[in-house]
Amino acid sequence: MIKDGRQYDLTLSPGDSGYYHYTGNDLLVEQGDVFEIDVVHNDKVATGKAVVPAPPEDLALSSTTLYIPTEITFPFDPALDSTSSITVSWKRDSTSLFYVVVENVEENPDSIASFGGFRGGMGGSRRFMSTPTSQNEYRIQRFSLSYYGKHTVRIYRVNQEYADLYGSRLQDSRDLNEPLTNIENGLGVFSAFNSVKAEFTVVQQE
Repeated sequence: MIKDGRQYDLTLSPGDSGYYHYTGNDLLVEQGDVFEIDVVHNDKVATGKAVVPAPPEDLALSSTTLYIPTEITFPFDPALDSTSSITVSWKRDSTSLFYVVVENVEENPDSIASFGGFRGGMGGSRRFMSTPTSQNEYRIQRFSLSYYGKHTVRIYRVNQEYADLYGSRLQDSRDLNEPLTNIENGLGVFSAFNSVKAEFTVVQQE
């Protein structure tokens, strides 16, 4: 990988995930940086370029505490539902796509009990990701979470090449097109994201 004419060699990550990473601590990734990548295989070189976008602006949470009720009632109580969800919002930008990552960051989190499948919507996972959206808000609901405790919510702005790839992911089998790519001498997408983060806490309602 290349930034400002300097090369940073990437190392294959453990296992067979196909991921690579940079082992040093002298590489900064900041808004406006231009990165290039060169992949050499069988004497062929594939190259790509990406610019780091601006982070989302004006991140706000409707609350920093999300309450999990001890009992599920029918019909749902709107007042209860307002305290059992958090709305994440950011500055609108109709030209960009965003996605949301929510993660429990407790070392040993307590599980939220599941009642008839109405809780533990993350399937026991400590992390979940939304699909890319052009909207400027996202609602985190109690049914989406599996654990109590501190969580982070991170909003990513994605580059246009990633947005184009996502938008073309569904094709009609009667009219197949070559996948969108910004790689020269190869296929794929080399892109850059930028993000902002906030925290909230999930607690059991007394």
